[in-house]
Amino acid sequence: KQIAMQSQLQSLKLQLDPHFMFNNFSTLSALIEEDKKVALSFLENLSRVYRYMILNLNNDIITLREELKFIQAYIYLIKIRHGDNVNVSIDIPETITNRGIPPITLQLLIENATKHNVASGKQPLHIRIYQNEEGKITVSNNSQRIPNIIPSTRLGLENIRNRYRILSEQAPEIKEEHGLFMVMLPLLDL
Repeated sequence: KQIAMQSQLQSLKLQLDPHFMFNNFSTLSALIEEDKKVALSFLENLSRVYRYMILNLNNDIITLREELKFIQAYIYLIKIRHGDNVNVSIDIPETITNRGIPPITLQLLIENATKHNVASGKQPLHIRIYQNEEGKITVSNNSQRIPNIIPSTRLGLENIRNRYRILSEQAPEIKEEHGLFMVMLPLLDL
């Protein structure tokens, strides 16, 4: 049973890679033509992010502190890709950063928000990461869906749900209310 669970986790982690890399290589390609210095900085941060993803491929749970540190490099990539059209704010108390979370979870939720919502000067996308009253890490964004002909595969959210299902009896909660899309993540023991 343990071997089957590990195999399942490994498969779920590998699903993250192609989606992430495709989006960022497209951005890097455009930057090389526009501004070589920014392209180099983008590539350095992309390397940091990718290194983090590879190093944590064998980790099922990492500290929230590690995930938040990783997110800083990822937010840089988002800023280059979207400028002031996307605003990410983080308000997490230091006292809970030694608790656990599946790696790359926050990155997936930020990526989903930017992928499925309008982010423009007139309609900026606001993503907020904070601890809610129940003690769960909450990732919320203002809901301003991009009209899509092709329905979403919901692969990112399903991946997160499945990893939590394997690692814990606690499950993430997903809500959409009052113009906000929210995902509440339970913190895990290491």
